[in-house]
Amino acid sequence: MARISPNKVIKATVIDKDFNLNELEGLEEEIAEDTKKKKAKVDNMVRAEQLAKELGTDGPKLRAWLRKQYPNRPKGAAWKWEKDSEELQEVIDGYIAYKEAPKKEKPKKKNKESKPVKAVAVEEDDEVMDIDFDDDDFGIDL
Repeated sequence: MARISPNKVIKATVIDKDFNLNELEGLEEEIAEDTKKKKAKVDNMVRAEQLAKELGTDGPKLRAWLRKQYPNRPKGAAWKWEKDSEELQEVIDGYIAYKEAPKKEKPKKKNKESKPVKAVAVEEDDEVMDIDFDDDDFGIDL
């Protein structure tokens, strides 16, 4: 007997004149039962986005942390766990510990020290010009 997916519309022409409507009702019941099972399974799962909200963060931050913790996980695999599973509790405990751990201070960038200006010898026949920069020259309004 062919299975009918509840998400697909099937157009069919009845060729068999002995088609029994009871079979159709049986298929409807089977589809409804399969749909209930799938919904129950989905309801029992926690996805990364849901977990992130519970942990007070957002999905991209949690998934980035997860990728660092589980580097061998296949790319593109969904992050989801069964509710009340040990694996989910390990992830929760690990993330909370990560957030509560003292942060390493980033080394401060050292300011580049300016190099001393070297004096240049000016000879008498060199042309020297004094330049007076005013704020107006730079378009600065003080």
